[in-house]
Amino acid sequence: MKSKNKTNNAAKENEFANANKNLERCLDQMANAYSTYDCTGLIPSRPENEAQLESYKEVYNYLPTDTGNL
Repeated sequence: MKSKNKTNNAAKENEFANANKNLERCLDQMANAYSTYDCTGLIPSRPENEAQLESYKEVYNYLPTDTGNL
């Protein structure tokens, strides 16, 4: 019976750890909101080419990450 309880506890701890990681990812994503760091107006007009777009990304990663695995 003890081994079954240990298995159940381990499964619950693993489930909690995974949920916590997902929550951290969500919070990290929300922390990168434009208004959080007051980076609104970072790009005053549409980038003219890929190099200009990449230079904006170097300053601040403003694009959302893939949240399909949450």
